[in-house]
Amino acid sequence: MVLVLAVGCGGPRHARRPENAELVWLASIQVVGNKAIDTDDLVPGLALDRARRDGHSADPYQLSLDIQRIKNAYTRLGYFDARVEGQINRDDNAETVVFTVVEGPRLHARVEIVGLPPEVAEAAARKLIKLRDGELFDYEKYDDAKEPLKLLVEEAGYAHVDLYAAVTVDKSRGVAVASYALEPGDRARFGEVTIVGVAGDLRGAIEVRLTFAPGDIYSRRALVETQRAIDDLGRFSSAHIDLDRTQGQIVPVKITVTEADRHEIKLGAGAGYEPLTYEARVRGGASYVPADYPLWMLAADFRIAETYDHDLENPQAKARILFSALRYDFLRPRLTGEIAVGLDYLTVEAYTSKGPEARLGVSFPLGRRWLTARIGWAFTYLDFTGISGFLDARTRRQLGLGGNERLGRFDQAVTADLRDDAIEPHKGWFVSLRVTEGTPYAGGALHYVELQPDLRFYVPLGRVVLALRLRGGAIVGDVPVTERFFSGGAQSHRGFSDRHLAPSISGMVDGRTGSVPIGGREFVETGGELRIPIGHVWGYPVGVTLFVDGGDVPADADSIDPLNLHWAVGPGLSWKVGGVKIRLDAGYRVTRQSEPGFLANQTLHLGIGETF
Repeated sequence: MVLVLAVGCGGPRHARRPENAELVWLASIQVVGNKAIDTDDLVPGLALDRARRDGHSADPYQLSLDIQRIKNAYTRLGYFDARVEGQINRDDNAETVVFTVVEGPRLHARVEIVGLPPEVAEAAARKLIKLRDGELFDYEKYDDAKEPLKLLVEEAGYAHVDLYAAVTVDKSRGVAVASYALEPGDRARFGEVTIVGVAGDLRGAIEVRLTFAPGDIYSRRALVETQRAIDDLGRFSSAHIDLDRTQGQIVPVKITVTEADRHEIKLGAGAGYEPLTYEARVRGGASYVPADYPLWMLAADFRIAETYDHDLENPQAKARILFSALRYDFLRPRLTGEIAVGLDYLTVEAYTSKGPEARLGVSFPLGRRWLTARIGWAFTYLDFTGISGFLDARTRRQLGLGGNERLGRFDQAVTADLRDDAIEPHKGWFVSLRVTEGTPYAGGALHYVELQPDLRFYVPLGRVVLALRLRGGAIVGDVPVTERFFSGGAQSHRGFSDRHLAPSISGMVDGRTGSVPIGGREFVETGGELRIPIGHVWGYPVGVTLFVDGGDVPADADSIDPLNLHWAVGPGLSWKVGGVKIRLDAGYRVTRQSEPGFLANQTLHLGIGETF
């Protein structure tokens, strides 16, 4: 029902008839003779269509402009002989505009490139041009190649390259020749680098992030990488790189930065809905950068949440406060060090845990900006209270709930991120691998190794995005109860409520039968979704998602059967307001159903942002 309403709100407006019946009004617009371009693609861009929606009459001058607009649409597709005529027909006070199209033949393309410097191979240039010799001509493909060609030559060291592009029509041969003529000028080198707006440690941080030096061959890629490295430092509200192209083969560089505010406070609140629970959340934090130590950042963060089941019973409180200190360029450029201490209070279905935590870590790029690594140490000491009555004494001992939990562990992670956008990706891929070793050498009481790989792929299909993922995890050795795996929820497997795709313990307490999820020692999640934009509601983008989620969290090790996962399918509706994407997803379990009946296997999730 929500989807139908959204589509209805986002659809085109119908023509509005004037209240005064004596006024002439445009009732409809028709296009005849068109085959290559659908009428639905032609009419919405016409000035007369706007007049139709507003209840106005047809203006002959707008008619002449719209005739040219339709002809231009055909020209862009290579129909250079297309003819368009338009007329206004009247029936009483209602007008109908009819456009008659004679498309004519569509020409084929031939591509010519001249003026390439010796450092640039023609094959590399042609690869950037999506318009191929012999295929049907398309002005969009022709236009899209202009800027990439200039950048290709500029990357070879030619800072003053000019491009002259034109289309020549040879109707006798049925060919449209797309010509790209390049004038690269002389090959250039970087000149003096000037940094404005900062001094001291921050100036030194910029200098070590320069990917070029005076005298190097000019490279646009080096400028882009330098800009990204300065932005990633996170200490400037603005940073601009300007070039002086007036000095011939020498290109001086000026970097102008504005230091960001050294104080920041963040506050936020939210609410969540799951098939079994409601949750309210509050989050806040503050950060401070000392004036004398601009590469240090001191921060505090707190999070409080309360979860209730749908009967507003069985509250589960969660709280965390964390104090941290970050040091950019720690020991060496681009290496970030972190130290943090905090307190955790967490209530889940089976128990409440509380205690201190501490961690140390360093992160750094591995040669490329998109490839990063992190190594660290973490320690937690937790006491358990509020243990569920569904867990007998033997189960408590097996899970490690008989006393406290002392975890000392070493962490390593490698991440490769080639997505076009980390928040709302449309193309690219993301791969990460995290390895954790629990050991007495790190101060812990348990021996274990945990591995978690994560793979995500994004494929654009026109305006639609196909998103795929595969992630999993396994723990070998002692299994800490707080590290056990769970699945289910708006950001996970949408066939289950949060944490409820997991092994559980069933029983009876105080005459009430129930179960408590306890998690597993391995898991797998996979699936994909189509993200489809459908229009706007009140000016905000609306989209539909079609998804399939698969996964499993077995009770025993080495018992995941890839051919027998829990699978769920369903649609979702999203609305992006103020840059925030709100999702409503409905999942239906199609395999390994809990019990007969549609509603018994149906879940509804409210989420923020993309699923992955």
